[in-house]
Amino acid sequence: MSAATKEESIKPTRKILLLHGDRQTGELLLGRISSLKRKLLKPRKYETEDDIQLDSNYSIEIVAPDGPFPWKADPSIHTDSSERSSEEKKTENDMMRTWWYRTDDEHYGLDKTLNMLHELWNSKEGFEGVLGFSRGARLTHFIASVHAASNGQIFKNLKYVIIASGYGGVNMPTHFPPERFSEFCS
Repeated sequence: MSAATKEESIKPTRKILLLHGDRQTGELLLGRISSLKRKLLKPRKYETEDDIQLDSNYSIEIVAPDGPFPWKADPSIHTDSSERSSEEKKTENDMMRTWWYRTDDEHYGLDKTLNMLHELWNSKEGFEGVLGFSRGARLTHFIASVHAASNGQIFKNLKYVIIASGYGGVNMPTHFPPERFSEFCS
């Protein structure tokens, strides 16, 4: 195979960062969005003046990391009336992850989460967008805010964010952006 043919067969990969909600994992969310994933992975059709073409010049990869912290139930909010044993509930809860712990406007661990995601973003070429659900949607908002405040220096090449089932009416965290990013933010 000639060098030109090899280059033509290598498709650039567009990566989407997928952020799960509270009490979830990246793998669980990937399973729940399998229909969307199939649609994203299909080659796209586009129209030209003469006809309809199939665009298969790139591939899409969805990267779904887990939150860095174990999920902890708050008995004042989380109740479980299911008939599962306490051991089953504990095993399931031990697998679940979260992005930070929150008390009022304090988001404990948010700086660690943003550092982790920024390192992931920079470690792989091709990231262009973020899709977040629930608490992951709130995190997506934080990523977009840091990106905008840094004039694109943080989370470089971010082209779009998709916020699904997010929540509003919540103040920005105190101490935002985290210290590591504040030097880049105007």
